[in-house]
Amino acid sequence: MKKILGTTARLAVLALMKKFLKLLSVALIACLAAANAEAQTWTVTVSGTIYSDGNFGNPNYASPFGKGDVSLVGSPYSLTITTNPSLNSVVESSTATFHSTFGGTITSGGPGAPYTITATVNGVTFIQTEPIPTYNRSYLLSVRQPNFMDQVFQDVQSNACSWAYGFCVESYINAYGLNTPFLRSLDFNRSLTVSDGLDPGSNAYFAFRNGPYLPGSINQYSTFYGSISDLSIKHTIR
Repeated sequence: MKKILGTTARLAVLALMKKFLKLLSVALIACLAAANAEAQTWTVTVSGTIYSDGNFGNPNYASPFGKGDVSLVGSPYSLTITTNPSLNSVVESSTATFHSTFGGTITSGGPGAPYTITATVNGVTFIQTEPIPTYNRSYLLSVRQPNFMDQVFQDVQSNACSWAYGFCVESYINAYGLNTPFLRSLDFNRSLTVSDGLDPGSNAYFAFRNGPYLPGSINQYSTFYGSISDLSIKHTIR
C-alpha cells in the first residue's frame, strides 16, 4: 500500500513538473519573441534643403539649430527617425499595396512604438528619444492603379504634444515617387537607398516647442520644411 501511494505521488509530481516545464517553455518563447521584436529597428533617413522656416522673426521663435538671428531657409539638413513599426498597437493595413501600423496616447488603439529622432541642420545636431509617444505611424504604399505611387511615410510626436504647453517634438518624413518604382516590397524589414525617382513634392517636417508648461504662458517654437533629395531605410537587428 505504501509503495502504491509512493508511485502515485511520484506520477503526480512528474505530471506537475511536465506541465510547469511546458508553461515555462511557452513563456520563454514569448519573451524571446518580444525581445527579438524590440531588438529590430526601422531607420528612415532623408536629406535635402530647407525651404520654409516657420515662425522665424517672431519674438517667441526658438530653434535647436541656432540663435534664431538667421533663417534656416536654404540650409542643408538631414533627418533620421528610428523606430519599430511592429511595436505599434494597431495594424491599420497589411495588404499587397498598403502596410501601415500606428499607435500612441492620443489614439484609442493602444501605445505607439518608442522612437529616436535625429535632426542635423548646418552641422548642429538635435536628438530626442521618446519611450511613450503621443503618436507614431509607419507605412509603405505601392499602387499601380488607377495611378502609380510608391511611398514611405513615418510620423512621430513626443509625449507632451497632446498638451497645449510644454516640450514637444513633432516630425514626419513623406517620400514618394509618381513615376519610378523604388519599393521592392512592403516589408518594414528591408533596407533600401533612393537618390533618383522621388517626386519633387516629397518633403520632411520638423517642429520644436520649448515650453514652458505653465498654462497661459507664451510658448517658444519653430518649424521647418525640407525637400528630400535622398532617402535611406535601414533594418537592423541588434
